Amino acid sequence: MRQDTIIVNARKNPKKDVIDQFSKQNISHFGAMTIGEVITRLEHRNGGKPFSIIVNGKRLANITDLQEVPPEALEKIEILDKSNSSKNGFDTKDNTLNLILKKKFLSFVLEGGSNFPTESKGNSHSISFRYTKIKDENRFNTAISLQESSSIKGNDRRYLFNNPNNENLNFYRNLLPSSRSLTITPGWSLPLRSTNINLYGLLSNTISREISQFSSENITDKIHSFTKIHEIPNITHTQSYQFGISATGTIKKINWMADLKGSISKNYSYNSTSRKEIFSYLSDEELKNLPKKFIQTITSTNNSNLGFFLTTNISLFDIPAGVITANTRTGFDAQHLTARTKSEKFYHTTDTKLHSQLHAGLDIPLISSDIPFIGRLGSISLSLNGNYEKLDSKRAPSHDLTLEWYPYDGVSLNLTKSVTQSLPTLDRNNNPVVINHGMFMVDPMTGQYALVTSISGGNPDFKKTSQKDTTVQINYNKNIGHINFSFSTQYTKSILENPIIFSCYPNIQFEHVFPNRFIRNKFGQLIAIDTRAFNALNEQTSTLNTNIHLFGHLDLKTPQDEFDWDLSISHQWAIKDRLQPTQDTKYINLLKKPLDGSAGTTPHQLNIETIFSYKSFNLQISSKWHSGIYVQDITSTTPYSTHYSGFWITNSELSYTIKEKSSDKNKPIKIWLSLENLLNKRQSIKDSKGITPLAYQPAFLDPIGRTIKIRISRSL
Repeated sequence: MRQDTIIVNARKNPKKDVIDQFSKQNISHFGAMTIGEVITRLEHRNGGKPFSIIVNGKRLANITDLQEVPPEALEKIEILDKSNSSKNGFDTKDNTLNLILKKKFLSFVLEGGSNFPTESKGNSHSISFRYTKIKDENRFNTAISLQESSSIKGNDRRYLFNNPNNENLNFYRNLLPSSRSLTITPGWSLPLRSTNINLYGLLSNTISREISQFSSENITDKIHSFTKIHEIPNITHTQSYQFGISATGTIKKINWMADLKGSISKNYSYNSTSRKEIFSYLSDEELKNLPKKFIQTITSTNNSNLGFFLTTNISLFDIPAGVITANTRTGFDAQHLTARTKSEKFYHTTDTKLHSQLHAGLDIPLISSDIPFIGRLGSISLSLNGNYEKLDSKRAPSHDLTLEWYPYDGVSLNLTKSVTQSLPTLDRNNNPVVINHGMFMVDPMTGQYALVTSISGGNPDFKKTSQKDTTVQINYNKNIGHINFSFSTQYTKSILENPIIFSCYPNIQFEHVFPNRFIRNKFGQLIAIDTRAFNALNEQTSTLNTNIHLFGHLDLKTPQDEFDWDLSISHQWAIKDRLQPTQDTKYINLLKKPLDGSAGTTPHQLNIETIFSYKSFNLQISSKWHSGIYVQDITSTTPYSTHYSGFWITNSELSYTIKEKSSDKNKPIKIWLSLENLLNKRQSIKDSKGITPLAYQPAFLDPIGRTIKIRISRSL
């Protein structure tokens, strides 16, 4: 047996608060271009739930710039349990991801990539420049990225209809807009005596173009009548600027971090009549569905905020079971919003608010395995946290309690009870709700078209939301020979008061539940829809998330024949999701009767990801399955209205590293080739009569066909 192989794979059993960990070798197998892609893959394995993120054991003001750093800069990644979230001033609902950087690293990478769908247009291309230099606590990194994507029009998918002349898929209408974007993300880290300073920035500029409206003019000549149609493109220009500076240090027993951060976001959207003309012969019914008058709409929103926060972690005193520590986070952020809309009416609002926040927590070790007799129970600790938020005259106190038990090495049990109150954000209260002028919405009651002619502002009557959570989590992490095995399962039961309904869906079911969002005249014709977000009464949910991760190394004949493997399995089970819209209504089972009139929440989702690495090759195969569901319309008398079948989506990715030697430095070339929807699967959707509803014809569904992605990375 090779001794060097044993050295590479031998690992100490992880610390008791480490749920899972990934070495630099494991990270290289992800086939990721950036640290941000690594985080996304780990969140995908975590059932889509985000992590609280720290770097080298410390919280930073923001990690936007680090997400663009190559993953080769990582020495290791640790997934820590919920107790570490409170210690760093994060929400205790999420586990913590600790990114540990290498002490010395230098790279300059040029990357290019393209996506090519096989059954429609919508190609996209990107190019990026990334520079990273790390030496101990000194770090400088910057990234410049350019991206472009083409649109998908109705013409690109009309052949997927049984009737290619179907009037519901306009030949020229965009199903996916075209866009161009430029992003620059610099970051610095430097020591200053006993203090470490971190700075970051983000500059982003995006322009998107979409054709979703048309204006028409009837023309009659000696032979026949026809319609002269002009495209009305909608242009959206978004600019985003972020900056921040954080300082971390230690004063005696106090670890502290101060961060100052701000952001400015500008969004400008307008439409105009294009010079491009479309000549088309339309039926009388189709002519009714085109506006004869063009109304220009201009909408702009400017959001800005500036905040300062101070986080501390203090060792108070020793007790037989360990050290009692306290953590605090306090600060404020000033928010400013200006919103304007110009159309048939002019809408303008401006507002400034001060949001303050206070967090305090205690971590108390109750029993230690070092204590005689009682230590046989293992280690037990208690975490207590309280939060207080204030926005103008509105206040939102929150609190949580977490009991952690480590009966054996690598085994832990966490029980958390929390009450979290959240205040409505400034932009949600005041931002205009943008719906394009001249856009037709189908009246679900009459089947007729309703023309949008007005745009309203935000909802100033939002109530604060309150969420009560009970969470039980079991973790197991152990090295078994040359195999590392980790397992975690988490059950969460939540009760939400005043949950936010973010969208108003124009369907019969939604109008039946929230009739006050729809305004009709005495003839029953739809006059207006209030599409602003609003509060329902309460919602009850319960979920079970399970994750299994194994990885290891096969011993081959020679040191050059290294074969590594990695297997990750995650399952999400939505056990319950019930909504009570108002005081006078009954609960609605959203798993079977979703308000959007579509599939809503799938009860079961299963993700399987396998990685094989041999020499310079990495092969990754991932599959995602979600169960089928029978959806019933509230107003329907049939057993079910629509059946969504369960189906698999399988993706594959092959990467190869060409190790080129130049001037005693390794400057590899990396090539990625991936294929999404490998088996060309699409979901089958049938109504109770076995017919595919019009809204779920293949032309409107994604994925369509396979998507080929090619990326090349060159270290310079």
